[in-house]
Parts: sequence; C-alpha cells; structure tokens
Amino acid sequence: METKKHRDLFLVNQEFARYLYHDAARYEDALYALISSHAAHFQPDGLRIETSSHMELEEMSSPPFLLAFVDAIVQMTGAKTVLEIGTFVGSSTMQFAKMVGPTGHVTTLEIGKEFADIARRNFAQNGLVDRITLIEGDASTSLASLPKRSFDLVFIDGDKERYLDLALEAETLVTGKGVIIVDDVFFHGDAVNAVPSTPKGLGCKRLIEHYRADDRFGHLVLPIRNGLLVLFHRQSA
Repeated sequence: METKKHRDLFLVNQEFARYLYHDAARYEDALYALISSHAAHFQPDGLRIETSSHMELEEMSSPPFLLAFVDAIVQMTGAKTVLEIGTFVGSSTMQFAKMVGPTGHVTTLEIGKEFADIARRNFAQNGLVDRITLIEGDASTSLASLPKRSFDLVFIDGDKERYLDLALEAETLVTGKGVIIVDDVFFHGDAVNAVPSTPKGLGCKRLIEHYRADDRFGHLVLPIRNGLLVLFHRQSA
C-alpha cells in the first residue's frame, strides 16, 4: 500500500487479512474453528431463539468466542449485575444471565419495539424472565433512571454514533471494581480512517480517541472480532 498517496488505509468493508496471508480464506476458517472450539458452550443453538425477519441472528448477535471472553471477565471479577445496552432479540442477554447465575441479574436496554417484544418472548421460553429486566426506550433516557454504581459489568453494543456519550454515562453506573466493554469499536476499519466514512465509524473513533487521552480509567483495545474497548478502574498506587 502506498501510504504517501492514500492516507486512509482501511475501508468500511475491506477484508485486509487477505493481503497479509497467502492463503487467507483457509487461514481465517481455521482460526475461527480453533477459537470457536474453546467456546462451544456459548453456541446459540444452546437456547431456543426466535429471531427477526429483518435481520439475521449472526449479523447482530455476539459470536461464541466473544461471549467466552466476557464470561472469563465475569468469572474473574465475580460480577453479579450486568447492564447491556442494545438487546436485539436477547441472545447475548440470555448468555449473560447464564453467566451470572440464579443469584445474578441482567438489565438490558432496547430502543426497538419489535426487537424488545421478540426478546421478551425469548426470555420467557428459556425460563430466564426472573434474571432479566428489559427496559424499552432511548438509551440516554433509560440510563438516567438507573441507580449509580450498581453494575459490575456494562456491555455496550448499540447506538454507535453515541458510543462516547454512552460510555461516559456507564462510568457513573459501574461499581468500583466493575468493567465496561464496548463492542465493534473498529466498525469494519472505518474508525481507523483519518476521516471516517460513516456516522457509526465516526462515533467509534471519538470513543477510542477520548480514552486514549483519558487516564481516569484503565483502557485496552483488543482485536477481537470487530474490536473491543475494555475499561476498568485502576488499582491505587
């Protein structure tokens, strides 16, 4: 790539791994199979899931290896209260409920009525209604109604244009030893562009750049799937 002529190295749908490996397609398949084999207990077929006719489950739900990473955080921190921003049809929500167990609880926020209705039916048919509270409506309004410092884990996966605002609000809701995870922060590479091509990419870039300069929270960007930002309280020196 000629960086002198092309300042933006990433495009929204660019499959750049194919330029890095001679047999990229088989490499990606083998890597996915290896990672997924260590997360078999988070396969979606372990739950009864009704989905939407407008979007495929695989398109909107978190993959098994990402859920396994979140589960590792839950088990290491002993998290019992989870806040999820962006429910979709509740697939990941139900996995979070299984992670925290019968003594834990998940609060999930969803703006879309169709998705919220499907998610409620999914919670009921999987026997998880008692572990999950779904709040329907705009996330900003819903977040303002939640008690401060009451969630051990916050998982943000909706409204990418406002990712930074959501993360800042989440800072006030997470407990002293809590963790905030923001999914899809690369947005297919658009957030890495000097000037993002999409509003979602711009929202993700603002988030990443803010925490690069903000040391109040520990922060880590991981190249898991489409990028994760992990925020955590630093230990006192």
